Amino acid sequence: MIFDKTSNLNLYASLIPHLDEILEFARTASQKPVGTYPYPGGRIMIQEGETSPLAEKDFESHKNYLDLQWILNGKEVMEYANIHDLTETVPYDPEKDIQFWEGKGCLMEVPADTFYLVYPEDAHKPCCHMNEKTAYRKIVVKIPV
Repeated sequence: MIFDKTSNLNLYASLIPHLDEILEFARTASQKPVGTYPYPGGRIMIQEGETSPLAEKDFESHKNYLDLQWILNGKEVMEYANIHDLTETVPYDPEKDIQFWEGKGCLMEVPADTFYLVYPEDAHKPCCHMNEKTAYRKIVVKIPV
């Protein structure tokens, strides 16, 4: 997993295919409606909502796509763990490219202008809060492995 400020995304160009297209899309993302948009390597989703209590969510992981999650406005708490340290709760669904897990991980507050990139072995609980729900607007980029 990579966790950094979005101003440093260019440092990861060798790890993120089509980064130029992603950055170009992000320049106008605040004016675009919530939805899914194609880009040459996969798809970009603009999401917004309110965070959920951490205890109500399970870890998720993906085998066919990396997730680049970029907070545009607001904040969230995200919990991270390696899948080898967790217990599977829902087997992998190849159509939805998702698998669910339970266990304990590391908590990270993800403020605006911050991103994280998760790989197939990186389970994550996005869009959470500890005590008080918060609003967020984010970009989720699905990058083929």
